[in-house]
Amino acid sequence: SSMHLSDMTGLQLATLVRSDHTFANTGFVLTTSGSDSDDVSALNVMPRTVLLQKPFDAKHLAVALSEATS
Repeated sequence: SSMHLSDMTGLQLATLVRSDHTFANTGFVLTTSGSDSDDVSALNVMPRTVLLQKPFDAKHLAVALSEATS
């Protein structure tokens, strides 16, 4: 997902999805073109959530997906 959606942030989306116990362990890769330090700090308390800087290639996406799902 994008880190900055029109009606919420990617972190809010991850929290909302994970609030359903069925999806509590779902990994998220959030993409962004910025590098806001608040975004990075928020990720430190969100397990299985990875911030991926745009533009990215298949190799970086694969690494991010692996990190978010392990």
